[in-house]
Amino acid sequence: MPNIPTSSHPSIDGALVFTDLKRICLKSFCALLLCLILVLSTQPPPAFAQSSPPTFTRYEAHTREGQQNLQSLKIALEKMKEERICDDPLSWYYQGAIHWVPTGAPEISGIQEHNPLCEIYSGFTGSSGSEKLLPSWDNCTHDLLSTSEIHFLPWHRLFVYHFEKIVRELSENPNFTLPYWDYISLSDTELPNEARRTMPTEFFVPADPSNSLYESARDSSLTAGEPLGEVFVRESLLEPVTGLNNEEQYESFNSTLDSTIHGMMHVYLGGGFNDTEQNRQIFNPIFNRDQNALGNPQFGLMTNVPSAGFDPIFWMHHGNIDRLWAQWTNDKHVTVTLAELEAVNWPYQFFEPNGEVTNYSMQEVFDSVYDMDYVYDDGTSPNFPVSLNLRTLMANQLRKTLLGSTQTRKTVGSEQEFTQTIPFTPQFRNQLNSNQLRSRDPSSQPNYKLEVDVTYIGQPRGIYKVYLNLPNDESARNSAIADIDTYFVGTISFFVLESDRPTTKKFQFDITDELLLQIQNLEELNTDSASISILKQGGPVDETLTIDNLAIYTRN
Repeated sequence: MPNIPTSSHPSIDGALVFTDLKRICLKSFCALLLCLILVLSTQPPPAFAQSSPPTFTRYEAHTREGQQNLQSLKIALEKMKEERICDDPLSWYYQGAIHWVPTGAPEISGIQEHNPLCEIYSGFTGSSGSEKLLPSWDNCTHDLLSTSEIHFLPWHRLFVYHFEKIVRELSENPNFTLPYWDYISLSDTELPNEARRTMPTEFFVPADPSNSLYESARDSSLTAGEPLGEVFVRESLLEPVTGLNNEEQYESFNSTLDSTIHGMMHVYLGGGFNDTEQNRQIFNPIFNRDQNALGNPQFGLMTNVPSAGFDPIFWMHHGNIDRLWAQWTNDKHVTVTLAELEAVNWPYQFFEPNGEVTNYSMQEVFDSVYDMDYVYDDGTSPNFPVSLNLRTLMANQLRKTLLGSTQTRKTVGSEQEFTQTIPFTPQFRNQLNSNQLRSRDPSSQPNYKLEVDVTYIGQPRGIYKVYLNLPNDESARNSAIADIDTYFVGTISFFVLESDRPTTKKFQFDITDELLLQIQNLEELNTDSASISILKQGGPVDETLTIDNLAIYTRN
């Protein structure tokens, strides 16, 4: 029994006893609650009792079932392109425009006088096409200010889901599901084989307008039947997998998946990796031009936000992005919260197979995205109980601990290599000097993140590779650049709307493996600061980026 102080006044004694007992009870309750959270958070989630069990299975596009469903998709797209005009919500053009359509002043020059795919969307009287946008158009979450980023995964899940229902109706296949292209998985630890890296044949054979899955405005190597390049897959798809698996919070996972695997594949599919090096001009039928307003290559449909939703490969790509999200949810048992969705009230407006519009409130989005009617053929389910998710509550209590940061207004371009040091905090410097990190069990190490704030104008076309602590010696430096395990931390590319003013975008990289590998193996590692180098590859010669801020942090 604690030693409770007393006074000579009975009422004061009683108040003191009551106050101390209340404090003791509160501490006991908090300790009990913390223990309960810790116990429950280590247990698998309870079986999720859906309103009804999943009705459909989505198949990988190379499987027999996936190929059968591609034939149904082909039939539906033929009808959507040939039988329905662009102001019909079930038409191919209308569905693509829900994602986005050329709208801003830099984007509409090719369709100002004449839009061969949708004549009603041309002849703009103002400086943009916004005056002629139809209901639901320009609704995807890639706005210039990134205010809608939290909605990236939920919005696309419901967009794909509603398109899937329309195809099921138009193809007259009651069992249709959208296939996905398994070019990468969160379980991958090695380079996927060539079969997985090759775009399904149905998308380029035959390579003519009779094939509604074919689109000429794609990466030329893929339409020739070649697999995704090994270097691209290793650096831009496989490298981010470790970081994505290390993410503990939905917000971080959502934004990192968006800017890494999701964005990289968009840029590659539209010719932004291979064809930018060959300076190949790709005519983009949605923009009705092969050069943008600055005279730079427009590239294919998937490289550009306003044209991406018009390429049929968009649906295979986003099927896999949705599966990656489901894989992470199944592993972490963490979800987006209603409060996060309500913080930015974004429009969710889609169409049913009968042409009727469906609007979602944020509560309905929250209730729907974890209670879908499908599973994936590898057993991955998008569904999860969200009523009382203690792991999500705990994950959202994690806060950034800054280990080092610096502000810089340096540029990077074809002739301007970027290198900047980040001074470490005294506490982190002491950890490095005392060998705490070198001797610690790897399983108990925190995850280390690099955050890069970039300012750009237009739509950058270059590929920017990011490195940690490259050597100063030129010969050693060249060898280090080729060592992607020790020094390379990721790639910056831009699947963004074209901007006519300075626009800032944040990129995050997991540097845990690289930092720990350097701590273990490099004898002359600088324990006072880290050096970040960014090298440009391809893109217009005069294109530059401004690096505003760099920060290294962990969460605890």
